[in-house]
Parts: sequence; C-alpha cells; structure tokens
Amino acid sequence: MKRPCASSAVLLVASVGWSGQGPATIDEAAARALVEDLRHDDRRFNATDALSVLRSCGPEVVPALEAALHSDDWQQRQLACEALRRIGGYDPSDRMLEVCIEGLRRDGLPMGDGRYTTVFNAADGTRFLVQHPERARPLLRPALESADEQQRFLAAFVLGFGADVDEAARICRVLMPHLRSNAIRSDAILAAAAIRALGKSAVPQLLLSRDSDDEQQRGLVALLIAHARGAPPEELAGLARAVNGDNGDGPRLGWPMSADPTDLGPDDLSAIPMRWRHVRWPETPR
Repeated sequence: MKRPCASSAVLLVASVGWSGQGPATIDEAAARALVEDLRHDDRRFNATDALSVLRSCGPEVVPALEAALHSDDWQQRQLACEALRRIGGYDPSDRMLEVCIEGLRRDGLPMGDGRYTTVFNAADGTRFLVQHPERARPLLRPALESADEQQRFLAAFVLGFGADVDEAARICRVLMPHLRSNAIRSDAILAAAAIRALGKSAVPQLLLSRDSDDEQQRGLVALLIAHARGAPPEELAGLARAVNGDNGDGPRLGWPMSADPTDLGPDDLSAIPMRWRHVRWPETPR
C-alpha cells in the first residue's frame, strides 16, 4: 500500500518546530502553501493539517486567506473563512462575510461528501455574523429567499437578533414556524430570541399566530407580545413559566440558562447546538 505524501502543513510543522501549542509564525510563501492544501483533493487529512496550523497563526496569513475566499473550490473558501474567524482582531471584508453566509447552508461540513474536518461552518458562521450585524445586514437579506431551509433560518436569526426592524415582516415569516414544537433542537430558542430583539415591529406577525393550534407556539407568542409591550416582570415570569415549564424530563425548550426562554445573549450562542444535518425542516413562506 502506498503511503500518502506528507502535506505542506506537516512539513511546515517539522521545519519551524511548532509543537501544536501556542501561536505559529510563518512567512508568506508558507502561508500560500498551507492555503493551497485547503482545497478538496485526494490527499487525506492535508486540509485538516493545514487548517490546524492556520488557526494558530496571526495577521501574517490574512492576505493568503483573503485570496482563497475567491477560489473556485468550495471547501477551500469555507476553510479559509474558518481560519480568518480565529484570527484575533481580524476586521472582516465583505467577501469574507459573503463566504460566511454561503456556509450557513446544509453542506458537506464538518463530515460528509467524502470530507472529514472539524469545521462546523454554519454554527461558527452564525456566531461570527452576530458580532457584525450592521456590516452583514445587506449581505444577509437576500438569504431570506434562499432555497436552502437552514440558510434561510439562520439568516433570519442573525438579522432578527441584530434588530433589523426594516425587514421584520420577512424575518418573522421565516422564524414563526420554528416557534412550533418539532424535532429540530433549539430552533425555537433561536427564533424566539431573534423575534424578541425586533420589539414592537414583530407584533403584527405575532398576532397572526396568537391562536395557534400548537401549544408551544401559542405560549411563546404570548410571551413575545408581552415583552414587546413592556409587560410588568410578574406577568412575564408567569408566561415564561407556562412556556418553559417542566414536562417530566427537563425544560420543555431545552434551555436551562434562564427562566425566560427568550433571554438569549451573544455569549449564550456557544451553548446552543446547531447541528442539524439530518433534520426535516418545516416549510416556511418565501
């Protein structure tokens, strides 16, 4: 059996003596070689090896990674975007945000289509985009009409969470079905938090589901309307207990971080599972 060739990353680690711990320092030529290894090819683990080094580098690799965002290779674009997300102080370009939004789709990452990586591009992209709401807003709005249900939902979440009130009606039309009880883990938590951030602009859409046949949706709608009109704390607490009550095996919505299931801050997103490769998404208006 032929032994696979060592990747650029493996050779680089040997040449600079990087232990895998702490920052790696590389020159421009090495950065370009590593970025080339991010492409989808027939060499096993070379992209993963290269990414592990690039994730530990600083601003010196940004030019090579930015160039890869224009690659015709989808995997290379997505892994370059992931490496850029890890660089402290990085100010994202519009193209980087576009590739982040591309990665919200259901695709072959982290594992699938013959790939094996540690890149959860939809989840990590969502967490990155919420840190840049105004910059991402005009780039995200077209994704509200995406044919990909996951991309449509996550785009609506980021826009709502960033209080894009000008698009409140379209955002709510995507998110409202996710307030219903279903098999998609945590989608109601995300949808409710995004709708709450829209404030009073979401109320017209919420009122359309006030008498929903779904108990969970009905309870969340009542709670969100109460938040929008500034209800007193005791009323909000009662509505929250009703919707997030114990059903015998833990909180109904699976969100133990707060008594109010609509309380979600940016720092809480790391605790939200967003791995939905095999779920069936509800149909939403487009």
